[in-house]
Amino acid sequence: MDPTAEHERPKARSQGLTVQDLDTELMVYDETAARAHCLNATAAMVWRYCDGNTTVATMAARLGADAGASVDDDIVLLALSELGDRGLLEQPVRGHVGGAVSRRQALVRLGATAGILLPMITSIMAPTSAAAQSGGGSSGTTSSGGSSGTTSSGSSGTSSGASG
Repeated sequence: MDPTAEHERPKARSQGLTVQDLDTELMVYDETAARAHCLNATAAMVWRYCDGNTTVATMAARLGADAGASVDDDIVLLALSELGDRGLLEQPVRGHVGGAVSRRQALVRLGATAGILLPMITSIMAPTSAAAQSGGGSSGTTSSGGSSGTTSSGSSGTSSGASG
């Protein structure tokens, strides 16, 4: 067992967030960053376990029991890393001594169960209220490294950087 995982007790951020259950997924809207995050079942379970008291090792055991599969600390640490990168934890998780497992390593290790257990978070930039009200003419998507951009406020609920 990883020594860091024995002591790490992550806490989910609760201030400035709107949370909505979507069947097995979870939608978390960060009001401060104006970003919406869709957490798949694994990432959602890990985020819900982040009460500031539960260790990474205990989270892995709970995730395994809830998912009906064997789960090691690395899967939980991967989920925590993604949650931390998106500002959904009070403090980022330190990872562990050998370095965090990559998504590729997790896919290889999990094999057939990867589609079920691999944590995934999809994030989009939401328009500011002023931009949404103005019906501004610009639309587009932001890249993961982008710091600005707006999405159109059409009736379809989605936006695209290209048309046709």
